[in-house]
Amino acid sequence: MKKDEETKEPLIGVTVKKKDAKKQDNKKASVVKDSLKGSIKGEKKNKSIANDDDDFEQIENQEKKKKCSIPEMKSFCRQEALQLRKCFKFMPAFHVYFLLINILIYHGELFLLVADIGFIWLNLYNHRTLYKLTCAIHIGLLAIITLISLSHFQRVIEEWDGGLFFFFVTQVYICYPLCALITAKRLKAHVI
Repeated sequence: MKKDEETKEPLIGVTVKKKDAKKQDNKKASVVKDSLKGSIKGEKKNKSIANDDDDFEQIENQEKKKKCSIPEMKSFCRQEALQLRKCFKFMPAFHVYFLLINILIYHGELFLLVADIGFIWLNLYNHRTLYKLTCAIHIGLLAIITLISLSHFQRVIEEWDGGLFFFFVTQVYICYPLCALITAKRLKAHVI
């Protein structure tokens, strides 16, 4: 017989060279030996045996890491997208400033505290991804916060002195609408 002679395996139905068939048989035998050694030693899992389920577990773990981690920075080359990204790059500084004012001066006004924490997260998320929907949600929330704060306006005048009134009006009626207008203008340029 020749070394390169072809044989047909009855179970698989694949034509292989005889030399390759012997290698496959040797590999199968070594895997069986290793698994027997591992079971005799009491090992739960032999690392030398490749299990198909392990591949699925690795993929699931990678997907979990992707869900929990910060989204990837998407690259854009259009100038409009870069301008929108720059807008989201600087806005978190304003919201951190407003968050500190909320804690130190307003003594934890819950409404503005939750809003600023949400805006910080939205700014960072939008900076990384530039999803049009979340950018629009950010603009809408800035407008809604401004409208809701109208209901607090009388209480602000009655309870707080001039300094607190100045910070409140500056934050809610000047900075939030200004951020919404700038972001909306740049988002429109990015979309069109």
